[in-house]
Amino acid sequence: MSPVLPSEIEEKFVERLVPGSWAWSLDICAHAQRYRFASRFVPGKRVLDAGCGAGYGSRMLACLGASEVIGVDISEDALSVARSQFAHPRVKFIQDDCELLQSVRGTFDVVVCLENLEHLNRPEQFLARAAEVLHRNGILICSTPQSLGGSRRSENPYHIREYAIEEFQELLQQYFSNVVISGQDITATARAIHALWTNPFVRIGRWLQELRGRKVPSPNTLELPLTEGDFVISEFNIQTARVLVAVCERPL
Repeated sequence: MSPVLPSEIEEKFVERLVPGSWAWSLDICAHAQRYRFASRFVPGKRVLDAGCGAGYGSRMLACLGASEVIGVDISEDALSVARSQFAHPRVKFIQDDCELLQSVRGTFDVVVCLENLEHLNRPEQFLARAAEVLHRNGILICSTPQSLGGSRRSENPYHIREYAIEEFQELLQQYFSNVVISGQDITATARAIHALWTNPFVRIGRWLQELRGRKVPSPNTLELPLTEGDFVISEFNIQTARVLVAVCERPL
């Protein structure tokens, strides 16, 4: 698949992570790490992946032990990519509105909703439905970008609302008990490497190398290679974390 050329909005924001897009190589590791975190709860379980997008996470959950994964998304275009590129014998992709979940059948041991809540007009309706389709001892794993500036409205035009920690916890506790929130961010080591990469003296050194005719990597921090190991999900970094990750037990 050829790369997607970003529009003016897409130069900074991405609506959905799709293989071949300009954002895929930059963001996939952070997204994959959230799914890997969720995967510790899914071995032998029936899982609903609400807002599965292109389906890479649904396949990942199946490969890491889920007995069945139902991936739901409102976009048929995204599901077309999912079915063609991330098919798996234990994964089924269904078009549905996550706020309604009218097409899913049966109950689930785990509901996963990663980077989707901020896109919903009625997140309360989704959470109520998630509680309904979960077993009484089921688990919801939900992540969303943290609002660090105190504003509910994000600069991202694709996000309807972002949440501060207290808002996120209060919302989840309306429908679930034992809500534990962690934060995802890059590790201290990765942060130090990024800081070094953009250091003015390092920039000057790269410029001098270029004057000598040597090819030097771009100083853009986003072009630095990142792996899942460069990210950490922890309860100890939630105040500054870019993404909040909640594990919620026992629907009320």
